[in-house]
Amino acid sequence: MHVLVTFDISNDYATWKEAFDAHAPARDAAGIAVTYAGHKLDDPSKIVMILSIPSMDAFEGFMSAPESAQSATEAGHLLDTTIVTPIS
Repeated sequence: MHVLVTFDISNDYATWKEAFDAHAPARDAAGIAVTYAGHKLDDPSKIVMILSIPSMDAFEGFMSAPESAQSATEAGHLLDTTIVTPIS
C-alpha cells in the first residue's frame, strides 16, 4: 500500500531532511519505505512524500507513537497540517 503525505514545516528544508533521514531506522523497523521525500518547487516549507506502508493501521500506529511524534515535532513538522492520502 502507498500513501501520499503532505505537511508544512517550521524549519528550513535542509534541517527537516536531516532529522527525517536520522529517523530512518525507526521507519525501517515499522516496515515503512520512502519512495519520495521532497518539497514543492515554489515553497520549500511544503513537504510532499510518497511512502510504502504495511497498512494504514501500522502507519497510524507508527505516527502516533510518542517517539515518532517527538521526532517529527523536533524536525519542524507541523503535525496539524498533515494530510495522508492512500494512493495506488
